[in-house]
Amino acid sequence: MLAPLEVGEVLEGVVRGMCEVSGRARSVVLSYDDQTQRLVGLAGHGVDPKDVRTIDIPVTAFVRRVIADGRTVVSDQPMDTLPEITWLLEEHGATGTLVVLPLRSETLGTMGVAFVEDGGRHFRLRAGEREALESFVGLAALAMQNAILAERSRRLAQLVAGTRAAESLHDSITQSLFGLRLGLDNLLADPQLPPALSEALGAIRDDAQTAVEALHEALRTMTEPDENARVAPPRSPLTEVRELAARLRSDHGLVGEVHVEGEQATPSAEASALLVRTVREGLTNIVKYADATAFSVHLRASSAWWTVEISDDGSGDPVAIRGQLARGEGGFGLSSLRAESQRLGGRSWVRHAPVLAGVALGVAVPTDAGVRPNGGVADPAELRGQD
Repeated sequence: MLAPLEVGEVLEGVVRGMCEVSGRARSVVLSYDDQTQRLVGLAGHGVDPKDVRTIDIPVTAFVRRVIADGRTVVSDQPMDTLPEITWLLEEHGATGTLVVLPLRSETLGTMGVAFVEDGGRHFRLRAGEREALESFVGLAALAMQNAILAERSRRLAQLVAGTRAAESLHDSITQSLFGLRLGLDNLLADPQLPPALSEALGAIRDDAQTAVEALHEALRTMTEPDENARVAPPRSPLTEVRELAARLRSDHGLVGEVHVEGEQATPSAEASALLVRTVREGLTNIVKYADATAFSVHLRASSAWWTVEISDDGSGDPVAIRGQLARGEGGFGLSSLRAESQRLGGRSWVRHAPVLAGVALGVAVPTDAGVRPNGGVADPAELRGQD
């Protein structure tokens, strides 16, 4: 389990191992999100995977105490201990003894919460069983940490591969374009060249020069070292968001504002790019599909998270849009936003706009864009901290 596997593979080993070590029938691991205060189903053993994926509930006071204390809790009366989710326990028949353990590592903190029970039966967790289960869960948390860090390493390797690709592009395409430009300069130096042909070749030379400059800028971005990124933090997305909103007002005559709340800590380059892309996608969809007259962009910032939500007063149906996304019919734009927010450990949603009464598109992403095991798509009507 400590091999650098995919996070999903590790989670499957964790839930299966908890049942084997404790001798119990069922286990579930839920992700813990300290920003949204949600518990989201990740994996389960002895439970229908579809049921696990439907779990998306608020963090209860009981679970919050388990996380704060960092210790195992055994409840013989979970219906009384967890009254906030009685409906969930009843639905899954988890009405007997329930063991709750935090999944925590020194590097990543609390990553989730594990639940172990025996198909609704009451049982006594003996001292040896408890010690074995806690030891296994400690190992499981380390395995989850390793898998997450391995994923980060793979992304770094992809970045290195991109740098090598940039070097290859520089040695081939840019040199070819440079040679083309020199050849055109030589042709244009001929005084016998007809004026019309001279004008046409001059335009081609200018296009080649523009292409060289654009490619040089792209290569510079691809090969910019990490040290520079640390010395010069990514630019705040606020300026770009305001520019996009201003363009929508001037080009299409819509009424709209950008509202900003919270601290102004600058997010990472990946988080910043996703926020700006979300605003661009949301405003583009308003123009294309919404038949709207007004819009708003709401940015909430903190030292740990940035959230952006774009709302309109148009005729769109958020329920229909969520249905399309669930069926894989949501188009590349919204689907890619969902995938990117999940990769960065964040969340995306489409909901009914509370004020403008149209559609609201939102993304919440950690400022450090770290990969966490709790990404997902949710209707933020359930995300209490987002309203």
